[in-house]
Amino acid sequence: MSDDHTGILRDAVPLFSKPAPALAEALVAYRKVLDSVHPLKGKHRAGLPQDVKRLSLALTAERGPGPQTNYLANPANLSAYLYYFLPWNIYRLSRLLTGLNFDLKDGDSLLDLGCGPLTLAQALWLARPHLRERKLRLVCVDQTGQAMRAGLALFDALTGEAGRNWTIDIVQAPAHKAPGGPFQVVAAANALNELSRGRGEEGHHAMERMAEMLTGRMAHDARLLLVEPGTRLGGKLLSRLRDMLLEEGLSPLAPCTHAEPCPMLAPRWRSWCHFVFPSDGAPEWLTNLTRVSGLDKDRASLSFMHMSAAEPRYDEARSRVVSHRFTLPTGLGAYACDHTGLRLLTFPAAPRGMVSGALLEAGLPAPKQRDAKTGTWLTPIRDGRGDAGR
Repeated sequence: MSDDHTGILRDAVPLFSKPAPALAEALVAYRKVLDSVHPLKGKHRAGLPQDVKRLSLALTAERGPGPQTNYLANPANLSAYLYYFLPWNIYRLSRLLTGLNFDLKDGDSLLDLGCGPLTLAQALWLARPHLRERKLRLVCVDQTGQAMRAGLALFDALTGEAGRNWTIDIVQAPAHKAPGGPFQVVAAANALNELSRGRGEEGHHAMERMAEMLTGRMAHDARLLLVEPGTRLGGKLLSRLRDMLLEEGLSPLAPCTHAEPCPMLAPRWRSWCHFVFPSDGAPEWLTNLTRVSGLDKDRASLSFMHMSAAEPRYDEARSRVVSHRFTLPTGLGAYACDHTGLRLLTFPAAPRGMVSGALLEAGLPAPKQRDAKTGTWLTPIRDGRGDAGR
């Protein structure tokens, strides 16, 4: 370290790398999978952009009642979801699963709560091709039978004969009535915000019940993967749920690099834990549908929590970038989270890899000075890798 106040960056590993050619090609071909399983008639095809826009407003509203229970039982909603939300969610999950240290052993079982049209199963198949040779059991639970049946048909069309290595059981039931397991992985993608409705004490008790329901179905060495949209609602929900899961004996694996209380819940901190990445590699047919629906998708975002029932070892030299880069009067900055809390990292030029979600390895000084505006630790850094940043 050059002095007592400046940190040295030794490595920066992006979480969301550009999709590999095989994944990009599979996403392009996914439109044919949709057309073969759920073909749209003329009327529904013509009205698809309007149906997408209407459903988007219902699903992304931070206030209001949100979508109706079993909203995917409505044919127009189901078509809009399958042709727009499903492929975008597969894209987002595939990008996450590609960069995440996430694996399953031969013979493992996975419980997918609020599975919808088997979004996670399809993303896992596309993003982790080495798993296709393994015998896995996926138990997919949702209240809407139409969505699950459509998802199972899509999975079969996507995977062909090779997909028979995976046993997929669909269970039409609310999450709290899911099979008890135990499972090696318990997962929920884009489902928790619908399972934890309620405010104040009601919402708190709902999340406590959810934490008990999730951990009660995990094997002694199991992992938990929760993914939500990158909205304030999704990010704050996961941060609050994280504290409850810590009390249940789980330990964070990612994005957290520590098991300390989540600094995003500090009263004066107005942002939330989420990650944004360019939507490069998204298929043209999907971006065109997005455009004609009047929606903007040049970037993708998500919030997630990967936790373990086993206690991992934490490296205090590691931190996670939890913001984009932004301009400061003295150069550039980005926020990172580590065992000391949130740090405002400052630098004259952006180091290579300093992007949202990146895992940093750096020699950072003990925190001494707080940023007057946000209360975060103020830490200047320099790139110690010997090559130019960008």
